[in-house]
Formats: sequence, C-alpha cells, structure tokens
Amino acid sequence: MTGGEAFGDLAEDVRDTTRALLPPGAGLDVVPGYSPGALVALRFCANHDELVRRVVIENPPGSRSNDFVEVAKGIEADCKRN
Repeated sequence: MTGGEAFGDLAEDVRDTTRALLPPGAGLDVVPGYSPGALVALRFCANHDELVRRVVIENPPGSRSNDFVEVAKGIEADCKRN
C-alpha cells in the first residue's frame, strides 16, 4: 500500500498493482469485492473504468435488505462517506 486506508486510497492501490502486473493497455476481466472490499472494487471501477470489464460484489456494507434499490442507495451512501 502506498496511500492511506480510505476506500479511494485503496482503489488507487488496486490501480497501481493492476498497472504493475499487466501489460500496457490491458485490463481486468472481473474485479471481485467482498464486504468493505466491495466498496473498494466499486470505487476502483468508478475511477478506472478503462481497466475493468465487470465487477462482482458480495455482502457490501449497507446491504441490510433484499430490495436492490435500497441496497444500491446504501452502497452509494457508504461510498460518499469515504
């Protein structure tokens, strides 16, 4: 890790690692994220969509419901806090 521990900092660490390990111009087919890592994955995808084809998230913070709209709102609220 080269940055801080906020989700945005962690997403930049993912970007740096991706660019260090893959050939120039290459990206990731799938970015997975579990629990708080789901927020890192979402932030990474939002900031670096050119590096990502798909994202899979599991059990993101804020998912206290089975209602997708409510879950999405909770994820957005959590992302804005970090």
